[in-house]
Amino acid sequence: AAFTQAITTPSALGQTWDLCGPERLSLAALVRQILDVTGRRRWLCPIPWGAARLQATVLEFLFTRLGQRPSPLTRDQLLMLQEDNIGDGLPADRALGLSHPGFREGLKRYLAPPVPGAEGQHRGPGRVR
Repeated sequence: AAFTQAITTPSALGQTWDLCGPERLSLAALVRQILDVTGRRRWLCPIPWGAARLQATVLEFLFTRLGQRPSPLTRDQLLMLQEDNIGDGLPADRALGLSHPGFREGLKRYLAPPVPGAEGQHRGPGRVR
């Protein structure tokens, strides 16, 4: 909706906006909400940064050198996780007239089964007709 609205809004030309909701969630809170909405139960185990760096170093070596494919965890990813990544979506919401649900409600809508008779509408992963 934001992209569609931006290309038809002359004042949006040359603007850069964060497209995000108002909630500020830690990675752990984000994962907990995803698990809750999808009805899954998983044990989340915090790993100290030093152990995570060691794990990433070993995985990078094993996957890239021996497995000839990208590692599922890299030291660069860990660096990004240590930085705040908080956007302010309010300017885009105001300029483009956007409103959106909270993360949990948006996730529920995204993962909802396809609506009968709504062919061609994307309702979630793998649900494009």
